[in-house]
Amino acid sequence: MTNTQVNPVVSSSTSGTYAIDGDKVVLAFHEGANHGETFGGRWSVFRDTLTVERTTSAILPTPYLVGTWTRVR
Repeated sequence: MTNTQVNPVVSSSTSGTYAIDGDKVVLAFHEGANHGETFGGRWSVFRDTLTVERTTSAILPTPYLVGTWTRVR
């Protein structure tokens, strides 16, 4: 998985792997801006729209939470 963030102030990219266990996701980054960091949260899909949220036991960066992700076919 690779994530690229671009805005008027700064651009960054990071990549790594993810693991799913039921409704929980763990993101482990091996390169780039988040090298060495691991984040987790809860995910759900409804009508091709992915939503990710924080849990009390896991940290997830705000860019993953500010909106939904829509599947493009």
